[in-house]
Amino acid sequence: MSGLIKIRLTAELRDEADEKNKDILMIWRVPVGKGAGKVMPISQKTFGTAWFDKFIKDNNIKDANGDYYNLTSHQFRRTLGTDMLSKGTNINVIQQVLGHSDPSVTKRFYADVKDKERAEVFKSVGVIGNINQIQSSVFDNVSEFEWFKANKDKGACMCDGYCTKPVVDGKICDRLIKRQKCYTCSRYITTPEYLEAHKQHLANLEKQLEEGAIYGEHYAEHFIPTIEVLKVIIERLEGLEGLQNGN
Repeated sequence: MSGLIKIRLTAELRDEADEKNKDILMIWRVPVGKGAGKVMPISQKTFGTAWFDKFIKDNNIKDANGDYYNLTSHQFRRTLGTDMLSKGTNINVIQQVLGHSDPSVTKRFYADVKDKERAEVFKSVGVIGNINQIQSSVFDNVSEFEWFKANKDKGACMCDGYCTKPVVDGKICDRLIKRQKCYTCSRYITTPEYLEAHKQHLANLEKQLEEGAIYGEHYAEHFIPTIEVLKVIIERLEGLEGLQNGN
């Protein structure tokens, strides 16, 4: 819905609004609370928190780990700017759409952001050929290294890899409690023995992505980052497996 259509649909409300608020795009009659009945701009808290949270739960929007997606209004702005750039839109046009004071600001924040973020993610993926060959340099201190060697087949072992430090200050990592995937965590390591588990998870995500195509690009964005990381993990593990098999 364009801004002009929104303004036409809320014309009656705008007649009641204070002069300073008449041209604000997002406007409504406050239903409850201190300002009940008044015509006012929709606050960022209402739009960006309460409404988003309700929308996410009502539509069961979840991330690749099965948790409700942490959607924010700024993500739409960031996605719009990045996609416009990737499709070749003139930087000055994007500047005007986003309301930046100078095109250099737009370029600094959005130019090539996808490739840079992807490179950083892939750099942090922990892959090793043999868990028994892990080096002490991966750990913060010797005691953590010794703990891992003693627990790599017990408390440090996961369904698709290993966590080098699952407990911090006596508290278990929230990711482990929620059974989230830890692919880009600095404490996560995986080996060729988990290759099939990664392939199966990738196949499941790609199926979910295909089945949810009708929901559009924003739905796909919940899965694509994890899918891309998984593909890199699988490629590296297949390479290590090939070396171990003498191929």
